[in-house]
Parts: sequence; C-alpha cells; structure tokens
Amino acid sequence: MNPDEQPRSLAQLRRHRGVTQGAMEKRVGMSQAAVLSAERARDPRLSTVTRFIEALGGRLQLVASFDDGDYPIAFREPSVPAAVHRPAWRIRAWDDPWLAERFLAEGIVAVSEDDLGQAVTDFASDQALRRIIQDHPDNRGRSENAIGTFVTYWRHFSHNMKVGDIIVLAYRERRGKLKAAIGTVTGEYEYRSQHDLDKRLRHRRTIRWHLTLDRSDLPEDLRRTVNAPGTIGRFGAADAGDRLSLLGYIAVHS
Repeated sequence: MNPDEQPRSLAQLRRHRGVTQGAMEKRVGMSQAAVLSAERARDPRLSTVTRFIEALGGRLQLVASFDDGDYPIAFREPSVPAAVHRPAWRIRAWDDPWLAERFLAEGIVAVSEDDLGQAVTDFASDQALRRIIQDHPDNRGRSENAIGTFVTYWRHFSHNMKVGDIIVLAYRERRGKLKAAIGTVTGEYEYRSQHDLDKRLRHRRTIRWHLTLDRSDLPEDLRRTVNAPGTIGRFGAADAGDRLSLLGYIAVHS
C-alpha cells in the first residue's frame, strides 16, 4: 500500500478493516453516536485508542523516533487487577422535569421527600431505620417487602455509593423525551435541614455531570437498567461503570 493511502485516523482504520460503526458499537459496548464522537475526537485518551485498536483485532504500539533510531515505549501495568471495575448506579428524578433540572444545574442528586426528618446516618441499625419508615403515615399498610426496599434505597444512597462511582440520572424532559445524564459522584451523603429548602433536595450527594443524551443512544443492556423501575439501583453489568465513563469522557473532550 502506498504510504499516502494508509489510514491515519480511527475512522479510516475502521473502514480499512471493513468494520461498520454498528459493528464497533457491539465490540466496544458503546452507542454509534459515541463511536462517532470517539472517531472525531481531537485529543482522544490513549485508553480509548487502545480499546478501538483491540476491537479491530490489533495491538497498539508506541514508538519514539530519534535521529539515532526508534525506541518502543512500554507502559507500566495497572496497579489494580483488570477485573476491578468502576461501580455504576442508576437514580430517578420521579419523572419530574423540574427536579431533574435542579439536579443538573446544582450538581447534585437527592432522594426522598424527607420522611425521616433527620440524616439517615443517624440511625444505628437497619432495624431502627425500618421502624421509623414503618411508623410514617404514608407507609401504613405497606408490606414488609416494600419497607425493606425503602431501607435498601437508603443504604445504597448513604453508604454503598462511593465518591468516584459513576451515576446515571434517568429523567424526562418537559417535552416528554426520555433522557439520561452521566456523572461522577464527588461528595459523601449529606442532610440539609433548612426549612426553606425543598424537602426533595435535603438528602443529597454532589455530582460532576459529564453528559446528557437520549436513552435510546445507550447500549441496550445499559438502557434496560436505566429504564428499570425503582428509585435507585446498581447496574448489574460488571463493566457498566467503565463503559459509561468512556461515554462521558468522549462527549466532554471531543
């Protein structure tokens, strides 16, 4: 092949290897829109390029060229096992466009209408938390399973979710379009008791939002989790956080 005809971009290389954008979506676990963004990125991450090359069946090698010769560049292996993935969570805004707009504008997510009246971390045990939930007038007559689900939601939000985890906000725009916002958890759980603060914004965490997109642009397995009922839940796919993080990075930096 003439050197002038050799592929010089990810898009050209993909086409040269006979792989469509749709096929790349399946190979790297990204939407076609995200694949397109990656191919157009002016300064893509080395990990993104590596992932693309490996998806095409190749292996990325870096070489530093000097007057006296070429020197292959080797990088140290990651200090954590490859099987360790970034956790990812899904949270809902109760199909309230106004609430979702507040989350995105203020860099937060929040849960509940403050039925507890105090920080969930004040409770010494799940049993104590369960009792106050059961005693609330709105929960009278609810099953034990339903109360247990509420306890699980609180423990996820206040304890199990960690700073650095990926979070996806499932919400509906004012025009009715189903959207998803991808962000990173940046703060520990906190409770704000100000009486002039909307009750739905008192139990909160701070978030750095990276990207909003139509839910239809998400890979099918991730979209099913985002669309699932319930206030908060963890993605079942072990690599969900890695894939969502990649989507968010591409959108911000391309």
